[in-house]
Amino acid sequence: MKPYVLPTLCSGFVVPGLGQVLNGQIKKGLIIMAFVFVTVVAVTLKLAFMVNTFFEQRELSPSTIQKFWREQDYAILLALVVVFAIIWGYSVVDAFLTGRKQGRGAGSDRHEIVLH
Repeated sequence: MKPYVLPTLCSGFVVPGLGQVLNGQIKKGLIIMAFVFVTVVAVTLKLAFMVNTFFEQRELSPSTIQKFWREQDYAILLALVVVFAIIWGYSVVDAFLTGRKQGRGAGSDRHEIVLH
């Protein structure tokens, strides 16, 4: 793998949108980061709402705990996880392809990061 693609690819895996920022696509990277932030906040709020509802029950025996969690609707959580996975996957693939394309078209004016 070319040395100019590896940092972009690795950063895209860790923080979706960071690979785009490293490739010079700052606006695109910030938009991806904003979508990821909103998705993570939505998942956190949904989980907090479920846990709050759980603790509002009067009786907390093992059977009522199991019954409560079995009866929950996880469709919203699943949808949010799928949205996050799509954004993350797009971010990684786009950062990799853009980094590779920029590396091919770069002449001697591009500063490459060399990993040893």
